[in-house]
Amino acid sequence: MRKELQHYIDAQNAYKSRKDHNKIGPSGCSRNNVFLSPENYGLKNCLFPLTEEQVAIVREIKEAMGGEKLIAFVSEEFDACAEAAYLSLEVLDLTFSNVWHVFQSLLILLSPPAL
Repeated sequence: MRKELQHYIDAQNAYKSRKDHNKIGPSGCSRNNVFLSPENYGLKNCLFPLTEEQVAIVREIKEAMGGEKLIAFVSEEFDACAEAAYLSLEVLDLTFSNVWHVFQSLLILLSPPAL
């Protein structure tokens, strides 16, 4: 799925929009171009650059706050069960074309038994 989503993001960011003089902000260019050279579009890069030492501090704070658990959607136990179920399906390539079938198969594997 990450590969499919990354492909979509890359395509959208590279897409050159049509020129629209009524639009606020740049038009007739791709998001990538605006991000890489905002000064060409009358904009200013307001990103705050961090040194490696500052990035290390941010990582340390993130880890102290819970690390990857901060963005986890499910418990570690369920994650392990879901990963084992997915691996048991032996999916060669997860794509938008087969994701629904894979999801339905996982749902069967991960559903509690009926009473």
